[in-house]
Amino acid sequence: MRTQVEPPPQNRRPDSQDPIVYDEISEPDSQVPGGWGVKMEEDPKFEEIVEAWRSQNHRISKVK
Repeated sequence: MRTQVEPPPQNRRPDSQDPIVYDEISEPDSQVPGGWGVKMEEDPKFEEIVEAWRSQNHRISKVK
């Protein structure tokens, strides 16, 4: 089966983009954060991530 999809015009598209999986440009020079090419934090605060995930609220008590 084949299909042909015509995307909507630029002004009718959602204001979103796919996340970066791997950015070949180094972090200071890149326009987008994240990706597998970026070195991980030395001491990531997983407790804060878990708290935000469980509360389903992006504002957590430890970060003001």
